Amino acid sequence: MAGYTVQRGDSLWKIAQETLGSGARWREIQAANNISGTVIYPGQALNIPGAAPAPAPAPAPAPAPAETPVSAPAPAPAEEPAPDNTAALIEEMRRQDEQRRADAEYQANQRLYRDLSGYMESIGLGSLLRVGPSGEPQGWLWDQVRRGVNSTAALAIALQETPEFQQRFPVIIEQQRRAAAGTYVGAVMTPAEVLEYEERAANLMRSAGLPSSFYDQPSDFQDLMLAGVDVPEIGERITQAFDAVIDAPADVRNQFETYFGVGNTDTALAAFVLDPNRLLRDLEKYRVAAFGGAMAARYDITLNRSQAELIAAEMPDEAALGRAFETIGRQQSLFVESVGEATDLSAQVEGLASQFGDIAGTGLTEAEATARMEQRLLRREAAQRSPGGGAIVTGAGVVGLGQG
Repeated sequence: MAGYTVQRGDSLWKIAQETLGSGARWREIQAANNISGTVIYPGQALNIPGAAPAPAPAPAPAPAPAETPVSAPAPAPAEEPAPDNTAALIEEMRRQDEQRRADAEYQANQRLYRDLSGYMESIGLGSLLRVGPSGEPQGWLWDQVRRGVNSTAALAIALQETPEFQQRFPVIIEQQRRAAAGTYVGAVMTPAEVLEYEERAANLMRSAGLPSSFYDQPSDFQDLMLAGVDVPEIGERITQAFDAVIDAPADVRNQFETYFGVGNTDTALAAFVLDPNRLLRDLEKYRVAAFGGAMAARYDITLNRSQAELIAAEMPDEAALGRAFETIGRQQSLFVESVGEATDLSAQVEGLASQFGDIAGTGLTEAEATARMEQRLLRREAAQRSPGGGAIVTGAGVVGLGQG
């Protein structure tokens, strides 16, 4: 059985004419190649079932007959009418027209394949593209084109059924699943939106010096996208939490690690601040709480995490918080009992309460704490004015409330 490669402009009739000697034998080629119709494509390999039969050899000349008496010539036979090939010609014209339409459709599909393959390359799914040895389209995308997929929108729907898409864009599949279950997810992201998010977020993290493990895989961003953390918020998390803690004094960073169980590495801190289960406002409160705890320790005041968070919520501005603890520091002489002073005052109780009231769990209001401290100050001033009163003034001297 011989082989034949389809050329542009070929039809089954034409190939049968050239290879089998008669266009009428086109059905033999159709059957040999399991072709259901008559459409063939350039580059298609066909099996030819047999060659055209060789013409029969000419008969050997008969021996000359013996001479016979000449007789009158026989009448010439009547000429047979020429065969009518009209039906065959019409059939050939029909098949050629059908082949022209098939060629036009093939070329249109090739152009569509090139356009759609560009889209698939742009979203990182070029692995689904295939071409044959002669450059002809093959594979998954070619099958989709031949089934009628003729736009990127239709292609995007078909792609979602492939394992390659599901592995590359799990966030889209999960958003669709949640939406189908009745969970509000907003607009389901497109592949282009996912790619843009990944690029912008990775650039932010890279510029901030975060460990590369946070942005070197597409899956690194899925939880952030699913939680609705947009790229600007990622930037805020980095600048307001990660950078702020990294650049803070050592005691502030240590306090942050102590309060919130964060390891003392940049990687651990980055994981903490980028955790989508933590709200941005909470991260801000945590940072201020760590600052307050460190400031308190500088004046021998111990704040647990709960106290520090309450104070941070009451006074979220670090500058104001720092001034409050500096004020407590200037009042230290009031918390050291002199001779004859039986009432205990401390920075841990009266000092904290004078600045923050009972939010730190002191059991005193701001007014009560201030009154106690003012009474001590007045008694000391009175003692100084009395004869011999200087003996009960501390060596550090009397420092008024809020004054140096």
